[in-house]
Amino acid sequence: MVMLYIDDIKKIKAKNRKQLITLVESCLTEAEIINGQTSLYIGIHGHYNIVLVKTPYKSELRGRFTNPDLLFPFYKSILP
Repeated sequence: MVMLYIDDIKKIKAKNRKQLITLVESCLTEAEIINGQTSLYIGIHGHYNIVLVKTPYKSELRGRFTNPDLLFPFYKSILP
C-alpha cells in the first residue's frame, strides 16, 4: 500500500489529479518495487480527506471526495 499526502492538493485541478496515481505507479515500477505485483493499493490524501484511490478491485479517480472503504481489503489481507 502506498498512501501519499499532499497538503496543497487544492492547487491541482481535480481533473488532473488522477495523473498522480500514474506517477506513483511509474515511480514504483522504475524502482522495481512492484514488478508485476497485482495487489497494489494507492491512496492520495489531501488536507482533509482521501481524494483518489486505486486498488486491484476498483478505482475512484475523479479527484474529489472518494470512498476510503476501498482500502479496507488491504487491511483485511494483512490481519490475522
